Amino acid sequence: MRIAQFCGIKVFSTGGIGGVHKDFSATGDISADMTALASIPMIVVCAGAKSILDLPRTLEFLETAGCPVIGIGTNEFPAFHSRSSGLAVDFAAKSLLKLQKSRTITGDWEEPDGSSGGRSRAN
Repeated sequence: MRIAQFCGIKVFSTGGIGGVHKDFSATGDISADMTALASIPMIVVCAGAKSILDLPRTLEFLETAGCPVIGIGTNEFPAFHSRSSGLAVDFAAKSLLKLQKSRTITGDWEEPDGSSGGRSRAN
């Protein structure tokens, strides 16, 4: 993501993002892309977080970091190889066109409070 940011790329696509590991309480293990998502002003399109991770804690981390998760054509956060996880996304768009018309995909990254973290999109 840092290299893409350096090259001026504002939309990045990946199969699945990392997240908070299931044994977090014992190891403190969180994938490095969690801090990248929270700090790099970029849209990340993905198939959700890898299902071997702790998905509820991953979504909680993204919420705490101010990185909204938007579902395209779904109200549910996908579990990488499965379209459903039972967990809600922060916002849902019926289509990419509707999302494109919204401010969230225009590249207008700075929020009123001055923050400028990334946005995660899942479908």
